[in-house]
Amino acid sequence: MTAAVGIVDLAFAAPSGRLATADVEAVWQSGSARRSGVRERAVLDPDADVITLAAEAARRLAPLPSNVGAIFFGTQSSPDLSRSAAAVLADMLGIAPAVFATDVRFSGKSGTAALAMAIAWVRAGFSEYALAVGADALCLRAAPGDPLEMTAGAGAACVLVGNTNIAARFEALASTASDAADGFRLEGDPYVRSGGAGFASSGLGDLQHMVGAWELLLARLGDDADFAAVAAQQPDGRLTGRLARAAGIDAELFAGGAVAPMLGDLGAASPLAALLRQMEERQPGDRVGLLSYGFGAGSDALSFIVERPIEARSFHQAIERRRPVDYATAVRWEGRYRRHAHPLSVFE
Repeated sequence: MTAAVGIVDLAFAAPSGRLATADVEAVWQSGSARRSGVRERAVLDPDADVITLAAEAARRLAPLPSNVGAIFFGTQSSPDLSRSAAAVLADMLGIAPAVFATDVRFSGKSGTAALAMAIAWVRAGFSEYALAVGADALCLRAAPGDPLEMTAGAGAACVLVGNTNIAARFEALASTASDAADGFRLEGDPYVRSGGAGFASSGLGDLQHMVGAWELLLARLGDDADFAAVAAQQPDGRLTGRLARAAGIDAELFAGGAVAPMLGDLGAASPLAALLRQMEERQPGDRVGLLSYGFGAGSDALSFIVERPIEARSFHQAIERRRPVDYATAVRWEGRYRRHAHPLSVFE
C-alpha cells in the first residue's frame, strides 16, 4: 500500500494596495467593470515581485521544516526569463543549496502543476517534505485599457507537502491539455493577449478543459464521490458560476472559496488561495476538490480528504491589510507606462 502523502500546511500573501475596478472603468469607460464580478484587485508594490510575495507566504507556514527537499515554483510572471525563481526563494528561506529547485510554467495552472509535482516527489520517497508555490503578478502583464487591467491582481500561495502530520490527504489527480490559444504572451511582448471573444463565449478554453478534468477525476473516484467543497481557478467573479452549470457541480460547493471579488485574478495563486479558504471550514473526513485552469490550455483536478482544518489566518490578514490605491498610482507602481531607463534633459 502506498504511504499517505498530502498537504501539511498552506499559507498566502498579497500586497496591501487595492485598486477599485470602478476607478479603472472611470478612465477607460469600457463597460467591463460590472461584468467582471471583481470589486477591486491587488496592486503590486513597486519594490515587490512574485518571489518576494512567495517568501512572505512561505514564512507564514508554521513552521517551515529544515529538511524540505524540493521547491516547485509555479508562475507566469517571474522577474527573470531564465534565472530560477525557485532557487532564489530557496536561498531567501535558508534551505539552499541542498535542495531540488525548479520553476513550473503553465499559465494559471502553474500552481496546481507545482503541487502535483511536490506530491509526486514526496510520494516517490525523495524527501519527507516538498514546497509547492503558486505566485503571480498578472497586473504587470495587463495592457492599459485592456479588460484584464481591471481584474489582474497579485498574490502567492505556498503549500507544504509531506508524509507526516497531514492536514489534507491526497486522493486522486486528473488533467487535460490541448493546443488552445485562448490567451498568450509572445517573447518580448510585455502584455498578455486574448485569443478573442470566441473562446470566452464558447468555453473551448476554460470550460472544456476544466469540465474534462473534473469528469476524469470523478471517473477515477467513482461517480458517487461526495464533495464537501471545491476550490477553483478564479480569473474573475463569474467563472465558478459558469463552471457549476457546465460541470453539474452544486454552486454552493464553491461559495466558501471566493478570492477574485476582493483581490482579482491571482493567476497561479488563485486556486491554491481558494483551497486555503475552503480548508478552514472543513471537518475530518470531508472530501475537497481543487480545479485549476491555465490558458494555452490545460486543467488539473485534484481531490483531498481532510484530516484536520487549516486556519486561513494568512488570507484574512491579507484582506485586512487593505489600503486604497488610485489608478495613477497603480499604473506608476506597476510600470505599465515605460519610462526611459536613463532620462536626459538639456538642463543636466
